[in-house]
Amino acid sequence: MTYSIGEFARLSGVSERTLRYYHERGLLRPQVDANGYRQFDSADADRLQLIQFYTALGLPLAKVADLLNAGPDERIAALREQRTALAARQAKLTRLLTQVDSTLANQEGRSMTDTEKFAAFKQDALRRNDANFGAEVTAKYGATAKEKSDQRFAGLSEADYQRGQEAETALVTDLQRALASNTEPTAAALTQIYADHRAWLEVMWSQYSPEMHRNLMTMYEADSRFADYYNDKVGSAKATALLIKAVRANTPAQ
Repeated sequence: MTYSIGEFARLSGVSERTLRYYHERGLLRPQVDANGYRQFDSADADRLQLIQFYTALGLPLAKVADLLNAGPDERIAALREQRTALAARQAKLTRLLTQVDSTLANQEGRSMTDTEKFAAFKQDALRRNDANFGAEVTAKYGATAKEKSDQRFAGLSEADYQRGQEAETALVTDLQRALASNTEPTAAALTQIYADHRAWLEVMWSQYSPEMHRNLMTMYEADSRFADYYNDKVGSAKATALLIKAVRANTPAQ
C-alpha cells in the first residue's frame, strides 16, 4: 500500500515539512512520480519508525543515516546497546525517586528511624558498587564475603554511617597534606593514612584483616576504576599510589 505525503503525515504524526526534509537528507526514500508527488510505502514506514526512535534518543541525523544504512546485525546491535543505556537511565531515575520519597518523608515530619533515613542512599551506593566492581570483589574474596559486606553496609546506623564518612574525610585530608609537602612522607604520616583507611574499611566490611587490606591495594593498583576514586577525591594523580604505599608499609606480607 502506498500513501501520499499528506496521508503519510496523518498516519505517522510527522509533519509534511519534516517528511520532505528527511527525504532531502536521504533518510526516507519514497517513490517520486513524474509529477513530483512523493509516494510512501511500508518500507518508508519502517524507516520512519527507526528515525523517530533514534532522534528521540538525541542522535544527530548523520548518525541516524549511518544506522539506517547499516546491515541488520549492526542495526540490531545498536538497538540493543541503546536499550541497555535506557534501562540504566531508568534504573537511575527509579533510585532517585526512592531517594526523593525518603527525603520528603523525613522533611514532612513522618516518623523514620535513623537507618531508614539513609537506606535509599545506601542502596544506591550498593547498586553502583556492584555494577562497577561486583565481579572483581566476588572473584577476589568470594560471594559469601561480598554478601556479608553488602548486608553490613545496608544495615549501617546513622552513627556508623557518619563514622565511616568521618574516616574517609580524614583519609582525604591526610593524603592531601602528605602530597602537599612535596617530600617523602614520614613513617608517621604513612601510618596515619593506613589507620584512616582501615577505620573506613572496618565500618564498611563485615570483617577486617591485614591480608584483605593488602589484597584490596592490589586491586586498586591493577584497575584504574579503583585508583580513580581516591585520585579524584584528593585531587592528585598520586593519591592512590600513596595510599597503596601506606597500607603495604603497615601490613607486611606474612
